[in-house]
Amino acid sequence: MKKIALIGFGTIGKKLYEQICADRLLEVAFIYDPQAKVPHPVALGHPPTGKDFATVDLAVEAALPQTVADFGRDILKHTHFMPFSLTSLANPELLDDLLYIANIHQHQLFIPHGAILGLDGIFDGNRLWDHVQIVTTKNPKSLGRSDTEKYVIFEGSARQVARLMPRNVNVHAALALAGIGFDKTKSILVSDPNCTENTHLITAQNADTVFEISIKSNPVGAVTGAFTPVSAYGSVLRALGIAKGNFTTV
Repeated sequence: MKKIALIGFGTIGKKLYEQICADRLLEVAFIYDPQAKVPHPVALGHPPTGKDFATVDLAVEAALPQTVADFGRDILKHTHFMPFSLTSLANPELLDDLLYIANIHQHQLFIPHGAILGLDGIFDGNRLWDHVQIVTTKNPKSLGRSDTEKYVIFEGSARQVARLMPRNVNVHAALALAGIGFDKTKSILVSDPNCTENTHLITAQNADTVFEISIKSNPVGAVTGAFTPVSAYGSVLRALGIAKGNFTTV
């Protein structure tokens, strides 16, 4: 049985907890979230340390970007790590540290696809793309704004928007990490009071190929789309090498 640590017990963490508890091949080793009410048997009453991480097969972060900086290095010294707060990796020093530690200790830093169906295609062609762009449109309430008209609030690099609005653009960070990097990926963020869904339009292209992904999902948390908590479970299974059913996609 594979043991999983969950850091964060919000929209994604709660859904993962439910799915893991229903899976006979998986077990929740512990949950750490000082801000949330956690099921008592698996609640960790102190910040996790290397000793705690050494007992698990995979640590999953679904809290805040700072959490990745706080715990990521220690996690990768002891086990595999899957962060969902991917905007944290727009910090090049942190990303370099995590990759170096993962390599030294022979652990994996897993990048979940979250809302992006088709991220594997972006990754497969990441040496070919001349241009990668993502346009995200959300209701201003999801962005902490009160706009009364449609408004482009940001246009620039994925690294810039990840630093400006770290909780709102993890999709942009995932795309940058899988594709051509934070500085070359173009990000556009739109506030639209008439928008009831989170929408993302992704384009990757070169002289021979144009790859487009269009995503619409209802928000189920302050910043999380409906599909991300569902896809998280599939990402965990693949990271642990567990097939979903009698086959798996590659």
